[in-house]
Amino acid sequence: MYFVFAFISADNVQKTEKATLRYSLLLILLVLAGGIGATVCLCIFTDKIHSMEQAKRLLDIPMIGSLDYVKKKSGQKALLISDQDTDHVYEEAVDRIVPYFGDTATEEGYKNLMVGSIKENDGKSTVTANIALNLARRGKKVVLVDCDMRHPSLAKIFDATVDPKEQFSEYLLGKCELDQVLKQTEVQAHPMDCIWQKKAVAKPYRLLGSERFISLINQLKEQFDYVVMDTPPLELIRDAEIISETADAMLMVMRQDEVHAVAVNDTVDLLEENGVTVIGGVLNMTKGERDTSKDRDGYRKYYNENDKKNFGNR
Repeated sequence: MYFVFAFISADNVQKTEKATLRYSLLLILLVLAGGIGATVCLCIFTDKIHSMEQAKRLLDIPMIGSLDYVKKKSGQKALLISDQDTDHVYEEAVDRIVPYFGDTATEEGYKNLMVGSIKENDGKSTVTANIALNLARRGKKVVLVDCDMRHPSLAKIFDATVDPKEQFSEYLLGKCELDQVLKQTEVQAHPMDCIWQKKAVAKPYRLLGSERFISLINQLKEQFDYVVMDTPPLELIRDAEIISETADAMLMVMRQDEVHAVAVNDTVDLLEENGVTVIGGVLNMTKGERDTSKDRDGYRKYYNENDKKNFGNR
């Protein structure tokens, strides 16, 4: 009995507790190191688009900019550059993307821009809306068209009141005329026209493939400097493929860490076979991608005067 009590003495208990604590701390450090290592390996070896540098290296299209993940403020319904509550850094990023598109469009004669994404929930509708807003601010005559009839969202983003009898699908069905669906909104004293779709439509490819749709796009191209179309995700290839037949060019929106490079490149090949030029890609909802090389401190306007002179007055 003496030997048993000697073995479980206070000193031995204390030593055992210290050893257990050391092993526990070591185990925690190993788990943390393993998690960080796995994350680093995934970023290095996976082809999911994580950064602008990786995208430029892996994709067959030029990357023209990134947009940070920005939380809407309390009471803010959508992330629009026309809203004074929107982060100015986000506005500035949009402002750098649009001149690239404008320059390319001017050089190549593109007027009808298709903005899309491969997957749902990549934020492409918000990007589409802000590109149209920025073009309107630059004095361009712009019409924004909601072609995503399975999940229309532009009317919600702009908080627009839409008469069900005057939505896009009704026009394509021949139930109303263009002057009834073409709605004008003011963007800081700059007019912008919109064609809204409020309710989801079953089998929209039947409408989007109609002669009435093709005729409309041709008519809008004659009336406006730019036709900006919000289009369905390219996973729904039937809808997007039909719309692409009327488009001059496409801008692809990709959410950070959500799409694979091989899928993007395969989609670009398919679009180009269909006669659509993918003029560039935008990495959206990025975290940790903010470009610190740009001087944010002097940001006072939505776009600088040089851009306005060089692009806005063309």
